[in-house]
Amino acid sequence: MFWKFIEKIGNLKLAVYLLCGAGLSFFWGSLTAQSHFELFRGLNSARVQDWLMALSPDKMHLTWWMYCLFFFCFLLGVNTIACLMVRLRALIPKYGTLPFKKFTLLLAPSLIHLLFAGVLLGHGVTFTTGQWINVPTKMGDTVRLPDGSASFMVADISYTYYDDTTAMKGRIKQITLALKGDGKTELQLAMPGYSSFNGWHLLLKMDKKKKVRIDPSDEACNKAPLYQKKARKKRASLYIRMVKDPGLPFITISFILILILLLWYYVGGKAITEK
Repeated sequence: MFWKFIEKIGNLKLAVYLLCGAGLSFFWGSLTAQSHFELFRGLNSARVQDWLMALSPDKMHLTWWMYCLFFFCFLLGVNTIACLMVRLRALIPKYGTLPFKKFTLLLAPSLIHLLFAGVLLGHGVTFTTGQWINVPTKMGDTVRLPDGSASFMVADISYTYYDDTTAMKGRIKQITLALKGDGKTELQLAMPGYSSFNGWHLLLKMDKKKKVRIDPSDEACNKAPLYQKKARKKRASLYIRMVKDPGLPFITISFILILILLLWYYVGGKAITEK
């Protein structure tokens, strides 16, 4: 009775239906997020459950697809585990009767299924437990990690510009920020790039202001004063983005192992076929 139930929920047709459901949810969500960009932009710096709870009930028509997506992804994970159980039940009794290389090749798809479930788990952990905190900073400021485990002083901020031989001349090429902590602890942040400390990933970002577009139909559009260049533009402010992503190890390790197993499956399977 138990194995009949596992075979039903591990059915390949069910997996296809669930993938189609998740795909349609993604498609509808992409259209909704495109037309309400500022609303969904908040997901980049908040846990998904906190973001959903902060929304007012009248926004449900914009977020219903997310609940469908979570539902389909959860069932897809259950389906993957059930499919793995069914395959292992049929495969394990053959251990010892098959050559070891062939047995491992037959086992590889099952391990890939298991690792795929690990990827789903990693994404779920990231969306529900991750932390993304932006800290505005300038020279001389004290920067503290959100968990209070360390604090740093902004000791130096340097800018590197493109030279006059490039089309980007005069524009910022790289920004480097030096942080000094207690004792001999020092961190160098560069944009682009990141540094890690006590489980936190620190990224240097620049708060770019959006340019105001002038309507060409406006009679003031062609007036000269609007196009006079200012002697000096105000430099965009810097901030440090502190990220803690507990799900990243699950995702990264699972993907690497999946690639290794796929390579082994291809090379080993090809060698057996040629014999």
